[in-house]
Amino acid sequence: MRDMQPSDVPFAELQAYVPVPEHSMVADRQMLVLTFTTPVAGHWERYMPLLVRVLRSLCFSEQEALVSADSIG
Repeated sequence: MRDMQPSDVPFAELQAYVPVPEHSMVADRQMLVLTFTTPVAGHWERYMPLLVRVLRSLCFSEQEALVSADSIG
């Protein structure tokens, strides 16, 4: 078996960088990074609708931050 380098492995990757609003629960969080990787690039069209729904479902509201803070502490 030959040594494989990372570049020898085919894959598809999506990275979405989502800014976190200032009113979020943790002040030092400035960016949410969502990464999705698959070794089957041919299935990409099947995965994209799910990833789009996940990204569109993200919500950073002040009310949610307050409720989350109360449930933690």
